[in-house]
Amino acid sequence: MSRAAANTPLIQQYLDIKARHPDSILFFRVGDFYEMFFEDAEEGSRLLGITLTSRNNGGAANVPLAGVPVKAAGEYLRRLVAALRVDGVWVAEPALDGPRALELSRARRPLQD
Repeated sequence: MSRAAANTPLIQQYLDIKARHPDSILFFRVGDFYEMFFEDAEEGSRLLGITLTSRNNGGAANVPLAGVPVKAAGEYLRRLVAALRVDGVWVAEPALDGPRALELSRARRPLQD
């Protein structure tokens, strides 16, 4: 069975986006939380001081997971962007085009004077 076939649809969607932005951390909206998975979860939990846990990925192995509430995401994004050497944070939000459509935006550092 291929890796793609073993993933849940949510994890596959995350991996598809991550493949387009491999050097960035991806904040992926899941309900009332922004989640980070795999290496992003490990790095994000370390940089933000949040709990690293895991999620069941269907028949595949558990996946590292770290998340923050949507209501507090602005502060966590500011901290994460400031902690990174580059402005590599992408945010995936549900789009109005359907349940699997997402809109991507990039969180950037403020311009320095």
